[in-house]
Order: sequence, then C-alpha cells, then structure tokens
Amino acid sequence: MARNELLTCQTTIFSILSKQNHVTHLLDYSSFFYLIQRNGNDNHRLKESKNKRMKRSNLALVVAIPPCFGLAVASTAEFVRSSCQTTNYPDLCEKYLSAYAPKVRRSPRQLARAALTVTADRTAAASKFVERFSTPRGRPSPSARGARGGGAVRDCLETLADSVDRLRRSVREMERMGRYGSQSFRWHLGNVQTWVSAALTDENTCLDSLAQDRSAAAVRPMIRSQVVHVSHLTSNALALINRLDPNH
Repeated sequence: MARNELLTCQTTIFSILSKQNHVTHLLDYSSFFYLIQRNGNDNHRLKESKNKRMKRSNLALVVAIPPCFGLAVASTAEFVRSSCQTTNYPDLCEKYLSAYAPKVRRSPRQLARAALTVTADRTAAASKFVERFSTPRGRPSPSARGARGGGAVRDCLETLADSVDRLRRSVREMERMGRYGSQSFRWHLGNVQTWVSAALTDENTCLDSLAQDRSAAAVRPMIRSQVVHVSHLTSNALALINRLDPNH
C-alpha cells in the first residue's frame, strides 16, 4: 500500500515539474527545495501571468513533497521489516537494522551488508567481553583460573576471534560482488555464504565448549548470553545473504 502511494506521489511531483519544463531526474529531497528556491529567484524575469503560474506550481510542490518524503521513509522501513520476517529472529533483526533503512533503501544487498557489519561489530564486542574472564585482574578465582587454563573460555576466545575475522572478510567480499547474477557475483556470494556459515559454527562451538566445561560454571551464564546473542545476529545475517542467491 505504501509503495503504491509513493508511486502516486512521484507521479504527481514529476507532473508538476514537467509543467515547469524542468528536468525531472531529481536525486533527493533537498533537490526539490533547491528547485523551488531557484524558481523563486528567477521569477522577476518572467511575465506576471507566468509568475503566478510558477508560484502556484511551487506551492503545489511544497504541499506535495513532505507527504511523499514521509512515504519514502515508510516504504524503506517496511522493506526492512518484511525482509527481517524471513530470518529466524525477526524482532532482533528489525531492532538492529531499522536504523539503516534510509541508507539501504530497498536494496537486499545493502541490507545484507548492513546485517554483516552489525554482526561483526557485536561479535568483536562479545570477544572483548569474554577476554575479561580469561585474563582476570589481580588474583583470579579458582573457577576463573580453571577456565583460563586452556578450558572453555580460552576456546571461546579462539572461536570468536575466528568468527570476527570471517565476518569482517565477508563484509569486504560483498563490496567486490559486481553485477547481480554475474559469474563474479556468484563467486563472491559463495565465499560470503561459506564464511558466515563457518562463523556461526564457531559461535556454536563456543557454546558447546561452555556447556561441557565444569570449570567454567561460574562465568558460563554471562558468556553464554553474549555468544547466544551474536549467534542469533549471525543467523539473521546469513538468512539475508542467502536471499541474494539467484537460485534461492
């Protein structure tokens, strides 16, 4: 519904502009007001009758543009929401990606890239959090010493570091994809799918290690909540990436 209304708005604005004999290929909202301002500055060169027509057209633009801009924002927000519904954790997806709506517009590729960027950043933060328990300040508790001594926490640090590396590489790889559906696109997309899937495996490996290591019992709940969170983000990012596959 919002998209149909947006198309109606665009048609209305372009119709107004064509009556003024202006080029209708406008890039953004500010361009409209630049056009209006320019028209106002040139009005003194026009005859009285034409001046009045221009003023009426400009007034029509002022009235038409704000609602259309609002619809454009609503349309991109709806795109993010509907895309997130295809993931395993839609609420989490929408929470983190709704702020990117103006930037990604209606591009599935840009949305997937935004999801990857968010996931890489959150996973790096989780890794920093886990590091606090592997290198405690002062005299460590027995449970912390056990976890540090090659146990679950150390394993988590290694697997999370691998996960961050794969996610960062995936973000860079998406910039090299090229034209949708091309051989280059398929090649780079395949790399991204492989790396993000491996990152998710890394995170699940950390969770399994925590569950099996008794020495990590004291820190398990705190670390687990962090890793579960980023594993859900990774799962969502992978779902959005898989939607880019021409064979999907």
